[in-house]
Amino acid sequence: MHYVTTINMAPVLYPFTHLTRTPEEEAQFEKDVHEFWDHIVMKDGKMDEEQVWKELADFYFVMNEYTKVLSHATGGQMSKCLYFASEINNVIDQHYEDQNDSYILDDVKQAYEAMDMGDMETAKEILYPLIREP
Repeated sequence: MHYVTTINMAPVLYPFTHLTRTPEEEAQFEKDVHEFWDHIVMKDGKMDEEQVWKELADFYFVMNEYTKVLSHATGGQMSKCLYFASEINNVIDQHYEDQNDSYILDDVKQAYEAMDMGDMETAKEILYPLIREP
């Protein structure tokens, strides 16, 4: 089942709801989850409810802080927890590229203003870092 919502009238699948696993992948996923959590939340062969609540509280904190960082790093384009790293990286890369373009444009404008006022030395200082080889 796909859960679909609309954002600005465009249908969007919520992250991960579109994933299907083969029976082998599902078995491996379950094994990985147990290997990660069992030693943390199990006590004498039973689930330790107090420890589960501690882990949930920690996860709640991390989830809330993570979404703030994600929103900041993506320029407000992403703020949920369930994205693939590759998707996040693409949005962050584009955001930084856009920011860099904006900074370059600001520098060029400042250099132009300096040249317009006859201050070629300041214009050179602004433009030199933009055109030199790395």
